[in-house]
Amino acid sequence: MEGDVLLPKHVMEVGHGSHTGIKACFIGYADVEPAKKLRAIRHYAAGRTDWTHELDDVCLLNLIGELRTFSEYLRHECCHYKVPYFDGSRCFASALRDAQSYLQSGAWLDHVHAPQSLQSSLSLPQ
Repeated sequence: MEGDVLLPKHVMEVGHGSHTGIKACFIGYADVEPAKKLRAIRHYAAGRTDWTHELDDVCLLNLIGELRTFSEYLRHECCHYKVPYFDGSRCFASALRDAQSYLQSGAWLDHVHAPQSLQSSLSLPQ
């Protein structure tokens, strides 16, 4: 599933862990520079049909700010509930690849030691 209606606390309610067969993680960009994210969105938008073309730069910057705040919340909640959070502030594509690798792997992160291949964008609880 993807979207903002599933939160780390919901993952825990359903049962996250190797004993349930449910594997979850979250992706965000809590530390992104809004102007840099705006440029990336404008550059990578999928043609004229991409919904972001409907927003002017000011509106899109406001949305990026809201999503950054939501990402900060997700990162905090993931730490609290011990659910992996991948941060794409520096490179969103890397965070997506890392999350996909994690979800497709047979391994369950122990929240202390992440595999070397996932350490670029993974935030784990202390």
